[in-house]
Amino acid sequence: EELAPRAARFDMVRDTTIAMGALAAFAAWSLKKPRLGPLRALTLGLFWRAYRITPKPTSLRSQEVAKLRSYLASPRKEFYTVVSGPSGIGKTRLVDTATEASFGVVSVSVAPSTTEAEILLDTFRAISGHELGGVSRLPVSARRVLWWHRLIFRTPATVVLRTVASVPSVRTQAFPNIDSVARILTDDFGVRVIVDATEFSLAPNASKTKREKVLEVEPMSRATLEAIPELAELLTALKAADLADVVWECIGGVPVDYFQLLEKWNEAAAGDESPENSLEAVVEPFLASLLNQAINDRGASVIAAPRMEELFPLFLNQSEVSPELLVELRVAMPLVSRVLRESSEPYGLIPATAAMSVVLRFALKEPPRVQELKKMLCGSKVPSTEASV
Repeated sequence: EELAPRAARFDMVRDTTIAMGALAAFAAWSLKKPRLGPLRALTLGLFWRAYRITPKPTSLRSQEVAKLRSYLASPRKEFYTVVSGPSGIGKTRLVDTATEASFGVVSVSVAPSTTEAEILLDTFRAISGHELGGVSRLPVSARRVLWWHRLIFRTPATVVLRTVASVPSVRTQAFPNIDSVARILTDDFGVRVIVDATEFSLAPNASKTKREKVLEVEPMSRATLEAIPELAELLTALKAADLADVVWECIGGVPVDYFQLLEKWNEAAAGDESPENSLEAVVEPFLASLLNQAINDRGASVIAAPRMEELFPLFLNQSEVSPELLVELRVAMPLVSRVLRESSEPYGLIPATAAMSVVLRFALKEPPRVQELKKMLCGSKVPSTEASV
């Protein structure tokens, strides 16, 4: 009789534990089921914010971040936003920073030649959280989740379509039908759409439908790049070795190239007692690789369009040329080009990369040694083509 109360308490604890475990298991299972819209909507709405609570690198492009946020806050929900620019300049980090305080952000990777139906199905799966659901039910599930998301959070969800670059050597390509997908998602499902457009990933007319807001992102200014905390040690070492200027001229405002250089320097410096020597030994082949790629791209462009040869000498004395000159020379630019790109500031055609700018400025046939390159750049009077943003 004395043990009866203790046994009763044990049974109560056991039953409570079993009930709580069953409830937790049911909740975990139900969050993956598309027919349970409210629970999935809560997960969708809170996951991105919870993910962004942990420290993440933020973009230093305050003006572009503010502009993108203003686009997302626009009452014109039929519009979508295209964030475009050269590869490696921080577009993805910009998008993540601009949406870090948003509810219900899903990210979908879009490979080259992906069909409209495939992109939509991947998006519906990301929204509903149902990886293996029947194809016919996915749009219904996604629509239900989005309805509950808007009801709970009083704001539409955001879909980020992250495109992957196509092969730039192919003249005629099959690009993903991003503009059609964006219109379906905005008009039929009421979500905000951001296209994180990697270079060479969209058809030329994809950003000319009059339904999109285009945020053109240029390479970073030198001051902005030097403010990136992860690059502080490398930049300090480059200045100490008198290599900062030559590296900037060949890489420009492309953070990803600086991070690649940092990685190679760390690998080389691990077993070298002289950091300055190891740094120059890493910088020289790294810059030579960039310049050699630019030289090869210039040669490939001449093979594709021989009259481009008449255009290149103009860059010996100037940093940009008028697009109308292509018409005069009857030169047809390929769909994608690693040699020249359009720029709004300054207006005209400019070298596609900083390395290409050096190659065209000095009509290089092969990459020079780093010390020779430093002398060449010190005597050059032509300003760099990298935009200050």
